[in-house]
Amino acid sequence: MSSYPRKSWSSIVVSPVLGALTAAFLVAGLVVTVVFGLGSGIGLLAAAPLTGLFTIIRVRTDEIGLTVEFGLLPWVRKRIPIAKIREAGHRDVRAFRDFGGWGYRIRAGASGVVQRSGDALAVRLDSGREFVVTVDNARTGAAVLNGLLTSRD
Repeated sequence: MSSYPRKSWSSIVVSPVLGALTAAFLVAGLVVTVVFGLGSGIGLLAAAPLTGLFTIIRVRTDEIGLTVEFGLLPWVRKRIPIAKIREAGHRDVRAFRDFGGWGYRIRAGASGVVQRSGDALAVRLDSGREFVVTVDNARTGAAVLNGLLTSRD
């Protein structure tokens, strides 16, 4: 183990639900197109790559704060500056029970990027709101953020 604190951490998350939805849109779009023509299936065919782009996210914690990049479009991101973060932790999130489903979710007092149920990095903001992102090894991401928060005080 190193004797100095980590300054950054990142992880990639693939959503099995959004991956399955992407495949379902593609298959349904092809079937509808073959049976009824392109005009009928174009919406489903267009939904497949759009959903697919958001199936993968990259989560990063560093001196900038918390950054969530969506899919293969790194310029589409949610960034929370470290100056707005009060503390970081991790908790278990159930997609339907806690947030009503998958994707970018907003509810009273909280918002987040929910790719699946399970371990989530949770940050408490200066506003009192919580932001969560489901990601493996959220404990390490939270520890890095908390270390950076402590070093700025």
